[in-house]
Amino acid sequence: MHAAQTLLSFGSLFGAATTLPGCGEVNVFYTGLPGRHNYVTQQGYDPVLTEAQIFNHTRELREAGYNVRAVWRGPEIPGSKLSEHMKDTHWHAAGIGFGVRGSSISDVITLFEETIDIYRKEAPDAKFVFNYNPLTFLWSVKRYFPLSSDCKDQPGKDLLIDRYTFNRTYHGISLSKQWQAWETAHFFRVKSIVDHPNVGARLISYGCNNGDPSTLNCTTTCNNATLMYNSPENLWNCMTLATLGMLVGPGNDTINKGSEMKMDEIFHFGTVEKFNRLNVFRTVRDCAWASCSDSTYGHCTGSLQRFKCNPVSPTNIESFGNVMAKPYCQAASAGIDLDIAGQGIVSAYIIQLVLVLFLSICFKLTTSWIRTFGRISSSFQKGSSFRETFNQWQTRLSQTRFANATSAAMRDFQESQALFAATISITAIVTFDGGNRAGLANMLTLFSWMFNHRILQGLITAGMYPVLMAQLVMHRAGQRRFYTLFFVVLSWVLMTIITEFQDFNAAEFEQHLKQVSNVGACGNMPGPMSFCQGIKDRDSYEFFALTLASRFAVHIIISCLIIDWAIHFANNRHSGGKIKYAQIGGETRSLFAFAETKGIKLFLGIFWATVELLTVSLIFIGLWELVELLDMHQADGGLSTWGFGQLVAVAIWFPIMIKFISLNIVGPKKEIKQLEQVQRPQALEMDWEQICGEPLKVMFQICADPITPLLTHFIDGH
Repeated sequence: MHAAQTLLSFGSLFGAATTLPGCGEVNVFYTGLPGRHNYVTQQGYDPVLTEAQIFNHTRELREAGYNVRAVWRGPEIPGSKLSEHMKDTHWHAAGIGFGVRGSSISDVITLFEETIDIYRKEAPDAKFVFNYNPLTFLWSVKRYFPLSSDCKDQPGKDLLIDRYTFNRTYHGISLSKQWQAWETAHFFRVKSIVDHPNVGARLISYGCNNGDPSTLNCTTTCNNATLMYNSPENLWNCMTLATLGMLVGPGNDTINKGSEMKMDEIFHFGTVEKFNRLNVFRTVRDCAWASCSDSTYGHCTGSLQRFKCNPVSPTNIESFGNVMAKPYCQAASAGIDLDIAGQGIVSAYIIQLVLVLFLSICFKLTTSWIRTFGRISSSFQKGSSFRETFNQWQTRLSQTRFANATSAAMRDFQESQALFAATISITAIVTFDGGNRAGLANMLTLFSWMFNHRILQGLITAGMYPVLMAQLVMHRAGQRRFYTLFFVVLSWVLMTIITEFQDFNAAEFEQHLKQVSNVGACGNMPGPMSFCQGIKDRDSYEFFALTLASRFAVHIIISCLIIDWAIHFANNRHSGGKIKYAQIGGETRSLFAFAETKGIKLFLGIFWATVELLTVSLIFIGLWELVELLDMHQADGGLSTWGFGQLVAVAIWFPIMIKFISLNIVGPKKEIKQLEQVQRPQALEMDWEQICGEPLKVMFQICADPITPLLTHFIDGH
């Protein structure tokens, strides 16, 4: 939230109904969308122009003699924050900007209604006023509260702000205010001031903190690279004053001396001309070059080459601002971690999805598809023998070596991938937990964190699809194993935590960067390359958009599996108890006997077939996006090396495939034992025939049971 002005004026408005208020006697509260908010852009307005107009015309309102507090917020800022800024002041007018009042966006309409409710509570006596564009703030107030004079001697604009509002997302990833502040200070501050000379260059009220709690000092802070790059607020103020110093000192621009003196009393920088002698841009230029020169972060854009040795001057400062605002970060590396999304890892997930499709087809073919096809065929030809014939074929196929191999491979595959999904999810939570730096050593930029976290969310979600598919076909075949279902549910819970509840801890990651991503030219602080983020808006970097958008389907499918297992478990328990205590000749009805009717069976069959088709469609979506991610490694000089860990990841599914092939060749263990018994010599049986002669039969009576009588006689001592 951006508080543009702090009020110091209190008191009632009118001494008498006929007396017009004087300058500084009317308190006005205004709110609306920030100029650069996403919803401003969605309504077709230029965000930069809108921000400038808002600033200029709220300043016009103050210069006309009104005390103004302007607080700009979007729907993501809770109403309690707005209420805090309205307390302890008697408001005479409360306004809402046209960007909120005239919007057709549902979230903004809700924001408008919420604001009205807050006004009624915090300013019950205030007159509600509305403008019809950013140029009519003064008109909206003056028509109800004309002043007794023109108030042209009122103080001018105030450059000071308490907070700055950042409300951007990158491909659905919410960017924290701290990181947007870093990005703006590094890349946009110079360009914004140069391109909009008529807009006040604002300073942050707690910037230029040099460690002295009693006073802020921009001269000391900006003359020391470590202090300047220690916080985004410090860098913001230093970049602002350095840009003004370059434009006003050697350049031809002018500055409001009254505002300059007022700011100097707070920030202690002298004049902007004097501040320019600190040569802050030399530090900024050296830091920017050193940061991009490290191949870990990418490379330096060619447009920055001219500033490697040449200083920033009034003639080229506009060019420098343009370079930092766009080309600089377009040369940044995405920083994708090979251990998370390398070619081997992605290939392993592709193999897993293809393997589950193959095994599911084989499993369904050997358990139900032939019988189902026979039922469908017989329904069109009454009295035909199709149904019985297909039932016989299904029975024969289910007893073959191929069917046994498929069933065994499916069980092993489900156990392996359920454990694999749970393990990967737990590791991901630990890695991207803000309080734990395990696994973050390879993430040296915010860009890298964003991409790796986004990719990992997509991989874990896509990795749930084969787990669900295997569990579905096993449930449909009557193989409801609690062991595998438990790990499926565990993986789902962990996936939900990662995709829905794991947030970015800006403070912890900033400390991590200061330890592993420090640049000497930047005072041993992270350089600008570490804060490149939303500038690199390429469609090819929109990872797993469909997979993450359709993750709600995972919740639906897992809920169906849990309900199915619970019903089956309850039915077995109930039926078992009934059978145990049933009277002889009595009937035992199932707890869910109604589900055994023809109509319900048909409905359930169609329902589960629909769930299976939904799961298959999700698998194909996952395959498509995984292949796209794999192609990205080859595009634009992408990653192409395979590490040891990636080879291991690909090989993880080989044992399942090898077992499936071997079982089809040599058969399962039971079949091998039966074959061994058939081929075993009959020597032992011949020996017993000789032993069981007539004399011994009479003496020991061992023909019927050759072992027990012998043991009895030996125990008796005979």
